[in-house]
Amino acid sequence: MKWISCCLMCVAIVFLNQPVQAGDKAAAKEAFDEGTKLFSQKQYDEAAERFREAYALKATWKLLYNIGQAEAAAKRYGLALEAFERYLAEGGDEVENSRRSEVLEEIRKMRDMVGDLLVKGPADAVVSVDGVEWSGAFCRWRPQLLSPPAQNIW
Repeated sequence: MKWISCCLMCVAIVFLNQPVQAGDKAAAKEAFDEGTKLFSQKQYDEAAERFREAYALKATWKLLYNIGQAEAAAKRYGLALEAFERYLAEGGDEVENSRRSEVLEEIRKMRDMVGDLLVKGPADAVVSVDGVEWSGAFCRWRPQLLSPPAQNIW
């Protein structure tokens, strides 16, 4: 049994440490560039989607700032707040002091614009708030951040 666990751990380490493929990097850059263009055209919802796509292809903490900016501009303050908090957490000491101050101020503003929703239910529950789905496990450990006015809660 220990041998099987050891083998599984080695396989996991090998796969988790794989570098981003060149195609993924190019696709991430393309999604980022499209997000930047959409943001400048004030198409904030679409820009946030492109930035999230870029992050999914090449997860770098720096993209979380762009996601936060786009979500805030789209008035989805709960999603913006989460992106900004993750930006600081994942960026750690690499975040420049001036940017850290700016993001902390954005977080302060966002905290004043969101409400909390604590959902208790079965582990496999899915809650949808204005089209954004949250899994039951996520709902149990952290209140969801809602941008007013939340229209549809399922």
